[in-house]
Amino acid sequence: MRNIFNKMIFILFLFMVGKLYAQSCRELYEENTKRATQLYVNDASMVQWLDIRDEMKKLKTNACEGEFTDDEKRNILEHLKEICKRVSDFKQYFTYRDELLQLMGDSTNAIDLEEESAEWEEKTIMKHYGTLRVKLDSEDEMTGMKEMAVLKSKIENELYPIDIRFDYPENAIHSKILKAQSIRRLEFLQLEIASGKLECNFDGYDRENNSFYFEIPYVPLLKKSKNPSQWYAITFDKKKRYRINYNVPDVALTIKPEANWVLENKLPEKWIKLTFDKSLKNIEFRNIDENRVLKQSLDDYIRIPRGDDVDYYLPSNQRIKIALNPSRGIIYTVSNILYRYLFPAGIIIAGLSGVL
Repeated sequence: MRNIFNKMIFILFLFMVGKLYAQSCRELYEENTKRATQLYVNDASMVQWLDIRDEMKKLKTNACEGEFTDDEKRNILEHLKEICKRVSDFKQYFTYRDELLQLMGDSTNAIDLEEESAEWEEKTIMKHYGTLRVKLDSEDEMTGMKEMAVLKSKIENELYPIDIRFDYPENAIHSKILKAQSIRRLEFLQLEIASGKLECNFDGYDRENNSFYFEIPYVPLLKKSKNPSQWYAITFDKKKRYRINYNVPDVALTIKPEANWVLENKLPEKWIKLTFDKSLKNIEFRNIDENRVLKQSLDDYIRIPRGDDVDYYLPSNQRIKIALNPSRGIIYTVSNILYRYLFPAGIIIAGLSGVL
C-alpha cells in the first residue's frame, strides 16, 4: 500500500513540475513578445536587443518543447530573426530564417522571406565580411598552443573573457550600402566577446605552422589602402593596439601575449578528441549518415602527432565509424555524445609562459 501511495505522490510531483514549466514558458512568451514589439518602435540599444534575444532563445529550449502552437512557433522565429537583423548576428539570423522557411512551406510569406533585401543574402554577406584569424606570437615560449584552448584574462585569481575593441574610420568600410550593418556587427562582436558568449577559442588549426588559432567571424572588410589610418586598430584588454589592413578574408593578425593572459585548455563542444598509438596506420573515419570518408586535406578533422601517440580531433555533430585498421576490418563506432559524457576533457589552466 505504501508503494502505491509513493508512486501516486511521484506522479503528482511530475504533473506539477510539468504544469510549472508550461506556465513559465507561457509567461515568458507573453512577456517577451510584448517587450520585443515595444523595442521595434523605440530607439533600443545593442545591449537591450541582445538581452531580449537571449530571453527569446529560452522559448526554444527543451523545457518549452510542445508548449506552443505552430502560429506561436512562427511568431517566436519571426521575432528572433528580426532581432538578429537588428544586431547583425548573422549566424543566428540564417539559422532562424531557415527554420522559419521550413515552417512556412510554400506559402506566400515564405516567398517574401526568400526575397528579403539583398544586404541579407548569404552571398552578399560572404562577399563583404571575412573570418579574422588571430594567432599568438610563438617566439615568446608560450605553452598550450599545441592544444585547443580558450584565451582568458586573469585578474585577482579570477578568469575573465578577453576584451577586444575595434577602432576604424567609417569611410574605410568596403561597402557603403552595408555601412550601418557593418558598424552594428563590430559593436555586436565587442559585446559578445566581452560577455564570454563568443569565446577566443583556439580551435582552428594551421597545418603549415602546426599551431592553433582563434577566429572572429564575419568581420567587415575594409577598402584597400596603404594608409594605416584607414586600417583597423584592434585593442586587446585596453592595453596593446594592433593595426591590420583587413581588405581580404585570408589576412591573419598575430598578437603577443599579455602578462595576465592564460590559456584554459578545454575542448569546445563541436569537437571530440581521440588519441591512438602511432603504430596504427591508415585510420579511417567515416560519416555514417553521409557514407563519406572524412579527409584531413578537406579539414574534416585535425591530426596531430605527439611522440608515440597521435591525437585526432573529430566533429562532435557527426556519427562516425572508425576503422582502426581498414585492411583487417577492425571497426569502432563512436557515439560522440556518449564519448563526451564518459570521457570529458580535463580542464587545465596554463599560463602563456608556464603552468599556474
